[in-house]
Amino acid sequence: MLVLVAAFAVYLVLPGELALVGPLRSNGSPLRLLGLLALFLVLAGFLRADTRLRARPVAWVAVAYLGFAIVAWTTANTRLLSADQSAQMDRSVLIVLSGVGITLLGAVVVRDLRDAHRLVGWLAAGAVLCAVVGGLQFAGVIDKWADIVELPFMTTVVSPMGVVDRLGLNRVPGTTSSPLEYSVVLAVLLPLLVHLVLHAGSVGARRAAGAAAAVVMLALPLGFSRSGLLTLAVTVLVLLVFLLPVHRLTVLLTLAFAAAGAVVAAPQIIGVFRELITGAQDDLSIRGRLVDYPEAFERFEQAPWWGNGPSDAPLMENILDNQWLVTLVRDGLVGVLGLAILILGGAALAAWSAGRAAPGSPARTFNGALCAGLLGTAVAAGTFDLLAFQQATFAVFLLLALVGVGVAHSGDSAAAEGADATSSEPPR
Repeated sequence: MLVLVAAFAVYLVLPGELALVGPLRSNGSPLRLLGLLALFLVLAGFLRADTRLRARPVAWVAVAYLGFAIVAWTTANTRLLSADQSAQMDRSVLIVLSGVGITLLGAVVVRDLRDAHRLVGWLAAGAVLCAVVGGLQFAGVIDKWADIVELPFMTTVVSPMGVVDRLGLNRVPGTTSSPLEYSVVLAVLLPLLVHLVLHAGSVGARRAAGAAAAVVMLALPLGFSRSGLLTLAVTVLVLLVFLLPVHRLTVLLTLAFAAAGAVVAAPQIIGVFRELITGAQDDLSIRGRLVDYPEAFERFEQAPWWGNGPSDAPLMENILDNQWLVTLVRDGLVGVLGLAILILGGAALAAWSAGRAAPGSPARTFNGALCAGLLGTAVAAGTFDLLAFQQATFAVFLLLALVGVGVAHSGDSAAAEGADATSSEPPR
């Protein structure tokens, strides 16, 4: 459990640009190393003759995706690859191994909502840190978070991205690697904060979760990202499906008051988003993506099933703004199927788990929040190269690690209560 706690704790504290000093380079990221350690612990547990590990069904989703990733890596290495292309494929499969390790360890050791809430608490703390750093960056107090948290035994493997300008205002990355990733990650985690507001174990914890959700909501727009706004809309709409009517109304009213307050208190920020949305048809980044799609599909037609393997630099520059398209070109239809199993399969399993729980129960809203986050990630993957960003990538595996928690326990409790009620009935 300690390894899992460490992974959830460092997730939004150490950006993907930071790694341990040494020959591992980006593979020396603390989060990736913790994931590999998690995978080792799970494998060791399964290999012990006197230990029988039981994992939740989500483990099969992770294992299936790992199988697809290994197939893609093997297929790519049947071609003549340059040193850089080979290293690229090795890094991609190591990231998958690390993420799958976290998911499998979570599927084995997290058995009830109390444990899950502890882990989500670390995510909430990280989200607040990310939001606060984003606010400081917006105010011009700090620039690159990686430069602030870099320790003597750590180094930056790529140049960290700081604050950039968008329509005259600071566009912030927080503790992530880019403003787009910042907005998407906060939007994906917000449903879990709403769950804690409703079902945390104490009044104090629920109030703290409410404060965290408010901070995240205030800071999320500072990434000035259409992808983040779209992800937020998806996660909120999906979460509403799993809430009681009274909670649904409360969330909608809160969002309405927040939007009205933003119009009054931050007209400049609202103006930037209005320009981003209404001027989307003339936006060079969007037009560039649409122009590049025909080339991507031409490359796909060359190897539709197994893909073209590592792409050359010009191709990567052309289609990097759509992870589904990148996967289609690099790994073919088989690769897209694997990615769909990972994200959409995980979301479906979370929805199924929520459906098994009683309406209004913590297990229902918790798994509904996980479903919302995963579906939001699936939509966001169509707007940027999600798997090229460490924290956006690991968001999927961290959420998957918790899918299904609390459902069996709540079902057992309900069955036990029913049995007690039956046994207490007077004889007829």
